Amino acid sequence: MIFANWEGFPAKVVAKDEINDLALLKIDGNPFGPRKSMPFKIGDKVLTAHYKQAALNAELPEAGLKILLAGYPLGRPYPVVQEGSVASVAHSLPEFGPTLKILISTVANPGNSGGPVLDLNGKVIGILEGALPSRPGHDPAQAQSGIAVVVPTHFLLELMSSVHD
Repeated sequence: MIFANWEGFPAKVVAKDEINDLALLKIDGNPFGPRKSMPFKIGDKVLTAHYKQAALNAELPEAGLKILLAGYPLGRPYPVVQEGSVASVAHSLPEFGPTLKILISTVANPGNSGGPVLDLNGKVIGILEGALPSRPGHDPAQAQSGIAVVVPTHFLLELMSSVHD
C-alpha cells in the first residue's frame, strides 16, 4: 500500500497576478523535512523523494516542442507525468482573458491545474491554467478539446521579482 502525504501547511499570499491567474504563497517551516507518512516501497526497496529547485525557461516555446505536464489529475494521490507538444502561442483567448498563453496538445484534467509544464530539459516553460472547451461556451472540465492552456513562465518570473522577502 502506498500512503500519500497530503499534509497541509498554513500559507499566506505574498503576491498575486489576477490577469494571469497566478499567486505566490509563503509557508512557515520546511515542507521537505521529515515526514510522518510511511515510505514508498516496491518489494524490499525503499524509494526516497529527491527535491531540487525548478529551473525556469522564460522564452516562449516554438510550436511542435515536446513537453511534459506534471500534476495530480482527478485528485489522485500520486503524481502523473504525461507527454504532449506545444500547439501554439495565443493572445486574448475568450475563456482565459486578455493575455498571452501557450497552448499545448495534451489532455489536462482537474487536478493538473497549477502544475508545471516542462521542456524535455526539465525547465519549466509555464504553469497549467486549464483546458480549452471542445466548443465555445461550454465548460472546459466537461468537454475537453485535447488543448490545454498554459501561463508562460515569463509572468511567474515577473511576479517573483515583485516580492522582496
